[in-house]
Amino acid sequence: LKMGILTINQDNMIRELDGFGLGYSYPVYAGINNMSSFFSSYRRVKYGYAAIVGNEALILTEAGIIGAAEHHILPRMGINKLTVRRSALLHNYVIKIEGISEGRKYRFRLMIAPKVYGSNLPDQTENSAALAETLDRWIREM
Repeated sequence: LKMGILTINQDNMIRELDGFGLGYSYPVYAGINNMSSFFSSYRRVKYGYAAIVGNEALILTEAGIIGAAEHHILPRMGINKLTVRRSALLHNYVIKIEGISEGRKYRFRLMIAPKVYGSNLPDQTENSAALAETLDRWIREM
């Protein structure tokens, strides 16, 4: 599977997420709508990776069409709105998250499939459930 110019596999995911220089858990491949700007649209889905840092933050990488991925750190303390749903049909997790990071407002929608066909992501099913469960707990503790 190709992601922009990147190949989706375990090595690539680890390389991208290690770029944050933070310890993380439950790395997953995700479809990402960055709805932060005025011109954003749900039709513009990028792909990338997401993971949880300690109990403190969600990290995201958004694949660039050309060149490097964009990196986002979304601290738990800055989250204003968070929803986690599971789509009935595909069993995908749909996560909507809004808040403030480094003084800037953000809005993301993540679509995380428990299985990504044609990719080498052996822990995607387990990690997507654990990531969703962690965010669910954050919602309960908000």
